[in-house]
Amino acid sequence: MSEETQKQPLAGEEVDLGPLFTALGRVFKSFFDFLRRTFLSVFHAFIWILLFLKKHILLLVIAIVIGSVLGYVKESFSNPVYRSDTLIRQNYSTGETLNDLVTYLNNMRSSQDTITLSRMLNIQPEEASMLQEIELEQLVNPNGQLVDFVQYKRKLDSISATDLTLDEFLQNKRSFNFTDQIIIIRSIDQIPYGQIVDAIIERVSSSSFFQNQRKKILAELDRREGVINDALTASDSLQKIYREVLVKSVEPETANQTTVTIDNTSDQNLTKEYELFKDDIELRRELVRIARAKEDNDIIIEILGEYNKVGVVESGMSFGDSKVSYPVAFGILAGLLILTLIVLREFLRFIEDYQEKRLNV
Repeated sequence: MSEETQKQPLAGEEVDLGPLFTALGRVFKSFFDFLRRTFLSVFHAFIWILLFLKKHILLLVIAIVIGSVLGYVKESFSNPVYRSDTLIRQNYSTGETLNDLVTYLNNMRSSQDTITLSRMLNIQPEEASMLQEIELEQLVNPNGQLVDFVQYKRKLDSISATDLTLDEFLQNKRSFNFTDQIIIIRSIDQIPYGQIVDAIIERVSSSSFFQNQRKKILAELDRREGVINDALTASDSLQKIYREVLVKSVEPETANQTTVTIDNTSDQNLTKEYELFKDDIELRRELVRIARAKEDNDIIIEILGEYNKVGVVESGMSFGDSKVSYPVAFGILAGLLILTLIVLREFLRFIEDYQEKRLNV
């Protein structure tokens, strides 16, 4: 009886493992069948694309050639466009004012008001008529974006700062609010680009609001500098006292001589003098930082670099961050246009065939 009882669980285990292996086999078979079907679908799609291109390759080539020829004609006979770039840094929150000024100048150019434009930019009306566009483009610097993000979070309360992410900050921040900007000037002939940039910066910097902000910041820095200088003066006087105490502490004592000490130990005198020395070093470093801050805040908008100061010929079309010549750009656009029309025609044919088959069923 006991032997039969011991054999029953063993037999039960063999019966249970069989369906388990069968289920695993089905899972692996389904997985490999899925991979096979996926591979065949991709392979069939690839073959269909090749056959489609083979069927219409001649028409695509003709379209690309015609587009390239048109691009070459445009590049050869159209008037050249000159471009000048100037990199600036906004030490104050001048982004919105600068952007509004650039928009206003472009509106004056669109309305052909060369008199007002020449007066605002300090150039001749003939030079203002050659102006084509003024553009403001942000210089994307990942480190600068991170610094702006950290400084902005410090202004928020703890709950809002915790919920705000860097991506949300960059999405909500307008492009003209970035510190570093590029002023791009385009014209149909070479004009005094540096003079135009200086006039734009002068108009923004001369604003009474930013001038008052500049005065307040510089006055605050002057007060901080004065407080630190007073602290250094007091520290120098205190160090002189400690040095006198140290000198007296090492002189040989006589019967009639009274030793003057602070806290009754010369070691503490040495420690206090060293602490004062370290504090002086930190205060002098703060003076250096204040001097740098005064230099930065003294200029509302500063020019970091003038590229293409005389203007270079700008030709071609932009595709994102890339720029290609007109023959290549027109060839690509013509090929894409014909390809789109062919795909649309094939799609309409597929719908008609599908409708006919459905009616015949």
